[in-house]
Amino acid sequence: MVSKNVQQEIVGKISSTSINKNVEYKDPSPLQAKWLEIFKTYSKIYMNADQAFPLDVTTEYFRIINEVAAGNIQPADAGKDLQTFIDGRG
Repeated sequence: MVSKNVQQEIVGKISSTSINKNVEYKDPSPLQAKWLEIFKTYSKIYMNADQAFPLDVTTEYFRIINEVAAGNIQPADAGKDLQTFIDGRG
C-alpha cells in the first residue's frame, strides 16, 4: 500500500500528498506544490498527537477536543488537562 508503485497510481486521489517521498508529481495542484515545498525543508516529522499516544491517552485526547468544541473546556486549559491525565497514569 505504501510502495512507490501503488502510491504513484493513487497520488492525489486519496490525499494531497503521498506517504512515499519517492512519488513523482507531474502536475501538482497548488496545495500539493505548497506541501511538497514545506516537506523539502525538513528531514524529520512529528507524529500527529493521537497517533503517537497509547490508547487511553488517545481516548482522553479526543474527549478533551470534544469538550473544547462543546465549550466546556477553554482551549488554553486543554493542554494542561491532557498533561494532568498523562501524569496520573502512574
